[in-house]
Amino acid sequence: FLTLGIILGARWAYLELGWGGYWAWDPVENASLMPWLTATAFLHSIAPRRGDGVLKLWNISLITATFELCVFGTFLTRSGIVSSVHAFARSPIGHYFLIFIGLSTASAVSLILLRRDTLRNRVKANPITSAERALLTANLILCALCFTTFLGTVFPLLTEVLMGERLMVSPSFFNRLNAPLAALLLALMGAYPWARGAPHKGRGDILIPLLISVSAAIYLGLKFKNLYLVIVASPAGFALLRVFSGILISAAGNLPSLWEHRSRYGGYLSHMGVALLLIGVAFSSLKSETIVEDLKPGGSFDFKGYVFKFEGFSSRRGKNFEMIVGRLKVSRKGREICDLAPGIAYYPRLDEITVEADVRSGFFKDIYAVLLEASEEGASFKIRITPLMSWLWAGCWLTLGGAILNLTHRNWRC
Repeated sequence: FLTLGIILGARWAYLELGWGGYWAWDPVENASLMPWLTATAFLHSIAPRRGDGVLKLWNISLITATFELCVFGTFLTRSGIVSSVHAFARSPIGHYFLIFIGLSTASAVSLILLRRDTLRNRVKANPITSAERALLTANLILCALCFTTFLGTVFPLLTEVLMGERLMVSPSFFNRLNAPLAALLLALMGAYPWARGAPHKGRGDILIPLLISVSAAIYLGLKFKNLYLVIVASPAGFALLRVFSGILISAAGNLPSLWEHRSRYGGYLSHMGVALLLIGVAFSSLKSETIVEDLKPGGSFDFKGYVFKFEGFSSRRGKNFEMIVGRLKVSRKGREICDLAPGIAYYPRLDEITVEADVRSGFFKDIYAVLLEASEEGASFKIRITPLMSWLWAGCWLTLGGAILNLTHRNWRC
């Protein structure tokens, strides 16, 4: 449900807020991501050898952190202590949440310390090449991602308490710290199926995806000259190819029993979804381009190989709103691509004005249009070309679909 909530929230931000993005490292957005990261770490930690009691203390700590982060996220949202389009107005209810967080954390830590002898592993960990050790490494990376996100989220609050001045962090803070960690996680994701088997069996099917990803890294570096794009997209491609080849190899020998082993394939699909999602994140974040143009009716402009022609205004009326729409005709090399109709809506009862974006989604890029201003002289439009947005959304739904398929089997796995 948390995964679905994050997806729907990102989709809502993309379609409704009019800025053309889907994730701004907003405190309330981060509040949903942090427990997702620790919960994902927990699910991967308990999946192998569930009955052996391996990593019991670690697992209890992860699930405790997940609970506390959920409450902390509610505190951020309901207290109004942070500035966010998603947060409520400032309220004294935040004090009660802080008290509850303190009491519940102290209780959980006390219980863990009291029961630490019973929480010790009954089974010794395998050598460093084992699947369990690979999962532990993934756990540490997920927790590091959670920590950096937590640090950036609470940094303004800490500086206000310690220095009397609230210092904000920009999205680049999160991107610069989390991109290398995400790349490590993706590389580990790609190598994980090989780590589970004997080395001589895994070298063949890991070599081709590795060569392709290295070639892609060289190509991306030469074409785009963007280090962060190479850091994230290349290991994501490696993980995607690696997991996809694992599906083909596994399914080829188990066609009659595919449904019986749906838990395994659900895990494969979820990991493919994460890789596809992060490829979309890398390109949409780093290679999107925006332009603002003022046009008179009949006027046009060129942008990124597309011609945008303003055909005039029209109006719409609903039960509780009135909207003026700016009609744009989009063409490329003389061929009509689509019509876009962004608008500005007025809600008389609330006395509010909102922008209504219009999006043309394609396999390789989205064309995003916003009507910024309308007057008798003409209109002002913001156009944003964003690559691989459809990959991002496909990765989101694939991740969720794989998780649902996994849960339909009694013996689920990550």
